[in-house]
Amino acid sequence: MIYIMVTNWENHWDNLRDDSTYFTVRMLRENMNESKLKDNTKTIFIKRNKETKLIEDAWFGNVLDIDKGIRKDGKKCIYFKVKIEDKMPIPNKYSNYFEGWYVDEEEAEEIISRECIFDPSFFSELKITNDWRKFEEYTYYLIRCLGVHISHRFGFKKQKGKADGFFKFSNFAVLYDCTLDLNFEKSKNTQIENFCDQMKKGIIEYNRKRINISNCNKNVWIITKTRNTGLIKEIDEIDVKEVSIEKIIELYRKRIKEDIDENIFEKELRSI
Repeated sequence: MIYIMVTNWENHWDNLRDDSTYFTVRMLRENMNESKLKDNTKTIFIKRNKETKLIEDAWFGNVLDIDKGIRKDGKKCIYFKVKIEDKMPIPNKYSNYFEGWYVDEEEAEEIISRECIFDPSFFSELKITNDWRKFEEYTYYLIRCLGVHISHRFGFKKQKGKADGFFKFSNFAVLYDCTLDLNFEKSKNTQIENFCDQMKKGIIEYNRKRINISNCNKNVWIITKTRNTGLIKEIDEIDVKEVSIEKIIELYRKRIKEDIDENIFEKELRSI
């Protein structure tokens, strides 16, 4: 059994005064209830940003000295101490959990090792950064981690209207652009048309190299930090998609854990 505790409160979870805090009983979520309160239970602590609602950080550790009480306003509370062991990658399994106290009946060590063992350290920063340079840079590293070796990053000095990067795997080619703008469909409309025009030429040029993509299935990806992934529109048989960074990370983990050959992997890429 493992607890998952989520809050957007200031100084949680790694900067608590006296390592102490509390949740009201009303914050017990789903199948978590008072009968499952147990000292020294392994816990994943998740911090969300109060304004953006995005996950900022995650840690694993334990809760100690659990005690029930009543606040001055009459609300029933559960007081406890937090013992942090270490930071961890933002756990994909619980990425849709909002404020509250949850329980997972699986073995704690198995969950934590599964969430931590495969992810490079930059994944956590990739999910939370508000620096567009880091988001672009780390997205390129993620694509390389997929095992996509024909991949290029065009860099900070790219010409206006050019994409952030390109990759090709077998007969699938993608021009991609990274953005933190939630209203990108309006702000990037002209750029998206330019990206499609580049793809329709059938040649991608990079550092004096010419990569032939004339016979490839072609996509334009707008990569975001939201959890949205799907088709935006189709321009002359080129699919333009919003692709969540979480979706790419899921595919990275799947390729590591499962026996996926090149044909299946290409289908997985195309189906994003």
